[in-house]
Amino acid sequence: MKRFLLLILALVVLAGCSKQEIEEIDIWNGYQNYKTSMTVDLMAGQFINIGTVKYEMVDAHFIATYTLTGGWTMYESHLYAGDYDGMPVNKPGAPKIGKFPFKEDHDPAVSVYTYSIPCADLPPGESGFVCAAHCAATGPGGQGETGWAAGNETFSDKGWGTYTSDFYQQALDIVVLYGIIDNNNSGTLTIIHIDANTHIGEIILAESIAANGTVDAAAYDPLTGDLFFVIGNTLYVINMNDDSPAEVVGTLSGIANGGAFIGTDYYYLDVDPNSPNYLEIIQVQLTYDNGWTMVENTDYSSAMPNTGIDISDIASDGSYIYLIGTDDNGTPADYSDDLISLINFNISSGTWSGAIGAEIVASGNPPQIAVGADGNLYATEVSDSGETVIKMIDPFTGLVIPTDNDDIGVGDGEGVVDIFPGPVR
Repeated sequence: MKRFLLLILALVVLAGCSKQEIEEIDIWNGYQNYKTSMTVDLMAGQFINIGTVKYEMVDAHFIATYTLTGGWTMYESHLYAGDYDGMPVNKPGAPKIGKFPFKEDHDPAVSVYTYSIPCADLPPGESGFVCAAHCAATGPGGQGETGWAAGNETFSDKGWGTYTSDFYQQALDIVVLYGIIDNNNSGTLTIIHIDANTHIGEIILAESIAANGTVDAAAYDPLTGDLFFVIGNTLYVINMNDDSPAEVVGTLSGIANGGAFIGTDYYYLDVDPNSPNYLEIIQVQLTYDNGWTMVENTDYSSAMPNTGIDISDIASDGSYIYLIGTDDNGTPADYSDDLISLINFNISSGTWSGAIGAEIVASGNPPQIAVGADGNLYATEVSDSGETVIKMIDPFTGLVIPTDNDDIGVGDGEGVVDIFPGPVR
């Protein structure tokens, strides 16, 4: 193909006596104006830094260079660079390493290796691409580990692999959320993976917890992969990156109706009418050292003003804590007559907003909200049949924001009782 293009170009030069300029072939494929390099950590076993991977554009090529340090070497490497939709993954979202298009067996093992991919082989620059760098490495003591280059996205399975979408790429606007299915007070934690691209909700985890009650107040820590949730007034945690069972963190002093994770702390809305300040946000400071320790800060917020709103969930973007609920005009189990409202708590000033009417409806279950990794607020609508759709909503006006992925259907016949954020896809 290259020889053929060169022949055409030569013929144009010979025949172009009356044409002074010849259009240059874009060997850069639109990437010549993108940033030139980025270096990320190469992590083994999720927590061991064994070196770096450097991504760069050089001479119309995408270059990925593995550099292992501290006596580590790698005997296999696998690289993907291309469209997100073309990335080899199985149905739960786990990467299929053997299907990565660029791979090498290193015998003997190496500490430095470079892949060079022509920009012409990448998607066009205006579309961008994702890249994932993997290796099988051996440490100085002979231990073997799987290694991944640190990325801003995680695969949607329970593994810890990451990939990069923010290098040479425009922002991706498809959001993945997770939902918890109504367990009919059985104490079963059932999580669905909600893919806004396919508009499908798929069960990825079902675990029986040794407690009766509804799972609620879920909050996800993206840095550790820990998912915190409440049954009754017991706080539990399960790590979504491994197969370990859920464990008890501790007992909350109040009754949680909605949870959020901000920084390194868990927050919940206390709806216990016997609490000194009815309807207030409680901060739970968490530490782990061969076991969980939790300390509650019951003075974190003032009591929420009496708006007549029955709060069903909370979410946070780090600057505000958003609350959603109904005015409970109908019967307690029927939300079809209820008006949906939002209330905002400003974290820096410690002040509450008034009730803001929301442009969504609910009938089967009360509305739930989550702030996606893209910073937008998403809310559920649930029909009498249990079908759940998710919409983007403006937290300060209550208006639905039209998107290409509006009315994301996540299943029917089962009510989604809580949602929490997942990675931008």
